[in-house]
Amino acid sequence: MTQQCELFRKWVDAFNGEMEMPEALRSHAAACPPCREYVELQRFAKQVVQSAEVSLPQVPVSAVWARIRRERELGWEPMLWNSFRRLVPIFTAVTALLLIAGGVALRSTANQPTVYEQAWRGAQPGTVAAVAAPDSGAQTIGDLLVSR
Repeated sequence: MTQQCELFRKWVDAFNGEMEMPEALRSHAAACPPCREYVELQRFAKQVVQSAEVSLPQVPVSAVWARIRRERELGWEPMLWNSFRRLVPIFTAVTALLLIAGGVALRSTANQPTVYEQAWRGAQPGTVAAVAAPDSGAQTIGDLLVSR
């Protein structure tokens, strides 16, 4: 492609089919087959774009404002209630699972004697047993048990 053809294509793109091309451009297109093909391709592309345009129906502005007023009157409370209604079954299921898991955990530890019960059972009659468990932290008066 020559420098003259490059300049021609820039001018054709600038005109974009809006105005009539000057005589110098028309004479170049008549003499140069690639540039003539370029002009025809540009015209075809413009026709395709124009044929694809769709006219949309006008929406009445009054209908839009009526919808806005209706939504504003309803406010956010119905939306909040609808979302809450969708979440109630989920909250119910989670609560039930937590209660079941808690019951299982309590039941598994209910049969094991505590440190205090073990000390009570192992002490001799009439003695005082002091329970000092390494993991129990600070000892209090309640930690002393009198045996049977």
